[in-house]
Amino acid sequence: MKNNILIFRTDRIGDLLLTCPTIKTIKDNSQDSNLMLITSHFNYKYAKTLNFLDEVLLFPKKGLFNKIRFILSLLKKKYKYIFIFDGKERSIICSLFLKSEFKTAKVINKKQSFFCNLFFIKNEIDVFGKDLNQVHQKLLDYTKLKAKIDNF
Repeated sequence: MKNNILIFRTDRIGDLLLTCPTIKTIKDNSQDSNLMLITSHFNYKYAKTLNFLDEVLLFPKKGLFNKIRFILSLLKKKYKYIFIFDGKERSIICSLFLKSEFKTAKVINKKQSFFCNLFFIKNEIDVFGKDLNQVHQKLLDYTKLKAKIDNF
């Protein structure tokens, strides 16, 4: 049975590009996995061209019912890992409803960190000027993936 890995990157294309080495490292170190990326409309078309992704899902842009329907569709699977690389509250909240052995999140403030800690989501605060590679590496280190991001 394949391990499902879910990654949230629901911001702009440049942010996705900076995260690609981390995502590729996750894929390379997760044998027999199904790697799914949740994107925004800004980077959806580009993400579909990345050959190391098994699925690319579009986070609904508008409508509460569309977002609820989207979360319900994600509930059909159990995830080994959930990585929240976008630092968005919507992604953190969405992940609360999903079953996973490991959840990690890049957060941008202490409020998000407190919220993640409350729900047992390992997190790392990303402040402007901090080495993004180090932040992503810490998120990987919180899981059982013993992978080093070396293709940055």
